[in-house]
Amino acid sequence: MSIKCQCCLSSLRSFGEKKGFQLVKCENCGFITTDPLPTLDEVKAVYSKQYFVKDGSEQKGFGYQDVFSIEWNEGQKQVSKLRIRIIRDLLGKQGSILDVGCANGIFLGTAIEKGWNGGGVEINQDMREVAAKICPKGEIFPSIEEASGSYDVITMWEYLEHMRQPEDTLKNVQRLLKPQGILCLSFPNIESRTSYQKKINWEHVCPPEHLHYWTERNISMFLSRFGFSVVGFRYFGLRWPLEANRKFGSRSNPKTPFWPLTTILYRLCKPFYSIPVKENVPYSIRRLYEGIEVYARYIGRTEKAGI
Repeated sequence: MSIKCQCCLSSLRSFGEKKGFQLVKCENCGFITTDPLPTLDEVKAVYSKQYFVKDGSEQKGFGYQDVFSIEWNEGQKQVSKLRIRIIRDLLGKQGSILDVGCANGIFLGTAIEKGWNGGGVEINQDMREVAAKICPKGEIFPSIEEASGSYDVITMWEYLEHMRQPEDTLKNVQRLLKPQGILCLSFPNIESRTSYQKKINWEHVCPPEHLHYWTERNISMFLSRFGFSVVGFRYFGLRWPLEANRKFGSRSNPKTPFWPLTTILYRLCKPFYSIPVKENVPYSIRRLYEGIEVYARYIGRTEKAGI
């Protein structure tokens, strides 16, 4: 292949084709990426209003069913509160935060309610306007390249895997994040058992929406190139309730088949739906979860970022 791995610079081999896009995998560290990448216009076209709100309950496609639904917002607020507690413990104080890919501003708004200050980044104009209303004290930028300021924390929840050039994104993070600041990421866990079984047919392998796929090992390698030291991982999205939702319908919709069973399964598994932040998570545990959060401290610029 003509390109090298972004994490370890090793060679890449074919992983397969999906939706007309070729994916390649690193022979050394397992990083997976799209090559060639979609054009910038193709990527921007994904994030229309329908990415966030579908016209009908049966409409399929990239993104969310409805970011304004009561169920989605309540769920996101609970997750946001947990993430904010984790960040507060790692940083040792409250401070300024930039939420990149903030959508309608649920996480940022929750952080502001908890005493933080800051702003957000959102490519979609409709969502940017909604986020600005939820977070009137924080500026919402249309891109990370246009963002300004200096922040204690930068969050990228389900964001980095969407970017055409993650390396350029990290260079902007270096510009905006204070020394010893915290970078928070989340993305699909390509090490999950479900991913291993389905390989390229896994639901989260979906170019041109998701373009890159990391593991615990290679995301640490990638971040170290830009002066970050990973301080912990948190895995979430226990596979069994998620698989039940895919096979039998959403647990929140009584009209779907086997609705009571999926609801019961979710409640039984809820205490195990995620695990606490740990520096190292055994593979036997990692593979049970479909999502991964990464918390990293910015130590300082490194020459490796330019390779």
